[in-house]
Parts: sequence; C-alpha cells; structure tokens
Amino acid sequence: MQRAYWARFYKHDDAPGWTVDVPDLPGCITEGGSWEEAMYMAADAMRLWLEDEVESGRVLPEAGSREAVAGLPVAEDMGGPRLAEVAVTLFGEQPLPEALWADLARVSRKEGLPVADLLAQAVREFLGRRFNAQP
Repeated sequence: MQRAYWARFYKHDDAPGWTVDVPDLPGCITEGGSWEEAMYMAADAMRLWLEDEVESGRVLPEAGSREAVAGLPVAEDMGGPRLAEVAVTLFGEQPLPEALWADLARVSRKEGLPVADLLAQAVREFLGRRFNAQP
C-alpha cells in the first residue's frame, strides 16, 4: 500500500538541517541534517505513523492538497516552509488493499498478535494445507 502526503520542511537558521512536519498526520515531526536526510527521515516517520494507525485499526487520513497545506499557519519563529510531497510504501513492497490491512489489524488485536506474526501464521497454515494435502 502506498500513500503520499505533503510535508513542510523548515530550514534551520542557526545550524545546518531541516525540521519536517506532516500536517495531515498529527504529531508526525522529524528532522534531518541535510535536505536528503530530512526527506529520508520524513518518509520513515510517515511510514511508522501510518503503520501504527493501520495496526491500531484506525482509518488512514486523506492527504490534503498542496494548497491546503501551504495555507496552514506556521510558528512565527519557523519562517516559511518549503513543501514537498513524500510518498511511502507501507508494510513492505507488496501492496495489499487497505480493507485487507484493516481486517488484519482487527484480527491482530482480537488474537493479541502483531500483524506480521498473524500474516506469517496464516501463510504457514495455507502452505501446509495446500502442499501437504497433495499426493
């Protein structure tokens, strides 16, 4: 599953580096010592934030438009941000429908297992039935 959100990058005045926030993901804030590191850290923070939401059974927020994010207020001491759209792939490289992730999260909570363990168990059971049942 891939998602993209607009992030605001604030250049540090007194030191090298950037502070990053993702307004559509409350509390998703990080920083990096260079532009490249800030982009990497933004994607990593977003991925962790989003995966936690899915595993908790919450619906992922829709991404706001560039214009909506650009129009949000900023702290006076931060200056004007540079905007960049950051895309992340959740739960590895193989996309699955969001509804399936929601089902997995629900069963995960019910069974008291992390989603990764639940998936591993389901795959083992499926492969065992499929290949052990053949002559």
